[in-house]
Amino acid sequence: MVSNKILEKKLYVLLLCIRFILYISSSKVVFFVLNDENCITDLCHSDINFEMIFKENNSAEWINEEEKITIFKNNILRYEAPSKQPKYYNPNIHTLHHRNNMLFNSKLIKKHLDSKRTNIKIFLKDISYPALLLFLKLIDNSDSFISQINLQDFLDILLIITILDIEKTKERDYF
Repeated sequence: MVSNKILEKKLYVLLLCIRFILYISSSKVVFFVLNDENCITDLCHSDINFEMIFKENNSAEWINEEEKITIFKNNILRYEAPSKQPKYYNPNIHTLHHRNNMLFNSKLIKKHLDSKRTNIKIFLKDISYPALLLFLKLIDNSDSFISQINLQDFLDILLIITILDIEKTKERDYF
């Protein structure tokens, strides 16, 4: 009788571990890069028509108490800030699936994972898309070519690190 209870507890713990591993492996982080290059300045004269934007309103994400981003059909975004005209963006989007990635040392991403979210959206405003790609390459790989980064990309990477609130780890105590 006692051995059955012990066996049940071990099985329960094993199932919890498997469930956690499956949950983590199904998690993904989606970066939306909003900048002047992908801003839709004139909706009436752009290739994007109103039906493409407003036919289906997917979700609204709050950046903070004052700033709001609404994601429409076809990933068109509307950025709203107090005392400013709303801006529309056709953002660059980059999706990362959870693996043993140094990016997951980010306090921001850990907070979302702890809240059981599997689809994490991160909005990066006024950062270039090539700087994001360079940052993602540098975070897991050797930084032997860091001296080749131009100043604007370096500043963008510092801003990304600040937004993500990346921690030092034993594996990597610098960046």
